[in-house]
Order: sequence, then C-alpha cells, then structure tokens
Amino acid sequence: MYFEGIDFYKSFYESLYAKNKNYTEIIWILARLYSASGDTRKSMKMDRKCVRLDPTNPMAHYNLACSLALAGKKTEAITEIQRAIELGYNDRQWFNDDTDLDSLRNCQRFKDLISGKKMGAPKSCNKQTS
Repeated sequence: MYFEGIDFYKSFYESLYAKNKNYTEIIWILARLYSASGDTRKSMKMDRKCVRLDPTNPMAHYNLACSLALAGKKTEAITEIQRAIELGYNDRQWFNDDTDLDSLRNCQRFKDLISGKKMGAPKSCNKQTS
C-alpha cells in the first residue's frame, strides 16, 4: 500500500489528536512528526504538552529540550536537559550524538551537564564559550 509519506502520518495522527487531546502517545508521535518535517513551532507545542501531561517522564523533558534547542531557546533547552537527567535520563552519549542539540555544543553549562558535573542555579546560555 502506498502512503504519501510524512504528510499522511501527520494527517492520520492529527485526526486522532482531534478526538482526544490528552492522549500522550499521540501527542508524542505528532511532536516527532512535526520535528521530522521541520515544523519546530508545532513540535515544541506538542512537547510542552507532553511535559504538562506527564511531568515526571524524563523522555518528555529530553524531547522538549530538543525542540527548544532547534528553536534557539538555549537556556530553556538546557534547563529541560537538566530536568531529564534529574528524572533519570542517563544516556549521556546520545547527548553527544543528537544533532538536535548542536546549537548547545559551545555552551559551558551544556558541556558540564553531559560530562556529569553537578549543576548549580541555571545561567544564561546565550553567550557561547570556546
């Protein structure tokens, strides 16, 4: 059977979402589809909703961090990464490999987080470090 690619899946899951706006699995899938199609605004909206619906889920915070990083919201992204780690996300190697986080690579706070250093109060990450 032939499908129209990602647009087919977006339409399908959007129709499911319209019937149940609190179904976290559908919201999560839509966020990934929006991200894959380059719609960072919609992806971030869905990721924020996932965090609201399931605030103790480390993957929800990690995915929100990715959307925020893609949108250039570095300080917020790193705060979400820190929260994901606090909730049990521990794949620090993936932090190095995930291209969604490329905008954070020069931020010292990000470097400290992925190296496992203890973090203090959040600081701005808008200035890059060498």
